[in-house]
Amino acid sequence: MMTVKYEEVENYLYNILQDRLELFGVTRGDFTDSFQLLPGVVDSIGFLELVAQVEQNFEVEMDFEHSDPEQYTKLAGFIQCIKGF
Repeated sequence: MMTVKYEEVENYLYNILQDRLELFGVTRGDFTDSFQLLPGVVDSIGFLELVAQVEQNFEVEMDFEHSDPEQYTKLAGFIQCIKGF
């Protein structure tokens, strides 16, 4: 498992969501820790796809079992669900 930096994951997510974010009028400056990923920019299927992409790209496992859905649907909470973070 590789060491993952918060900023790397944040930048990766912004880059893969950029087209969708632009449709919603979201700028890079708006994409902060409290940014709400779900619902809105991604739907439930898109959320699962994001999880799969992050796990594959960074060779990590994400664990949502002990997390509050109110938190992991936001950018910071989502990133914090990477095991070992």
